[in-house]
Amino acid sequence: MRPSLRRRAIPGAALGLLAGLAALAAAPAQAGPIGYTFTGTVSGNVNGTAFTNATLTLLAIGDTSSVTSSMITPGAFRFNNPVGKVSVVLSGFGAGTSTNSLLVFDNQANSILGLQDPAVTGSQDVFDLSASSFATYDLKSSLAPTPADFPVSTLGVFQTSLGAITITSSSSDTFTAAAVPAVPEASTTASLGLLLALGMGGVLAAKKRKMA
Repeated sequence: MRPSLRRRAIPGAALGLLAGLAALAAAPAQAGPIGYTFTGTVSGNVNGTAFTNATLTLLAIGDTSSVTSSMITPGAFRFNNPVGKVSVVLSGFGAGTSTNSLLVFDNQANSILGLQDPAVTGSQDVFDLSASSFATYDLKSSLAPTPADFPVSTLGVFQTSLGAITITSSSSDTFTAAAVPAVPEASTTASLGLLLALGMGGVLAAKKRKMA
């Protein structure tokens, strides 16, 4: 004779926890932060102190919802994304930030992507590179490390907390874009905390009933 199988009721607190987690997971995806990384082997000087074949890394954080575009030629656009001050790491000189707020741009018409300083008259380019894939890129999605077909010389002086950086030559330039995990909103974090508290409360109550 087969033993009877009894269904165990799921505690109400656990049901609330599961429902709440499901609701959080089902929240619609929205535009969010994206990181743009520029790297290269560069020569030049910082406040007159020369360097040769130093590794330069520039990290800019923007938001895909801030990307704007304008048509250059039919089917080719220029995309801009303001990224604020960018992080600068130059081997031999340490880490710092740009003095001014910059923007990342992609000029599809000539397949050039780079960093630009709008505060300088004429919107000075800080670090540019060219690759065929930039002809269709719009700054809104991740992009695997993309080596430059050829580097594009920077114009003028790049002002940073490390000093004024002048780049006279560069090689092995690479651009990468990747989504940046967003920090949960306070309301979302509070809701999740409440749900977890209710769930733990249900578990503790169940243990007390077993011990009674």
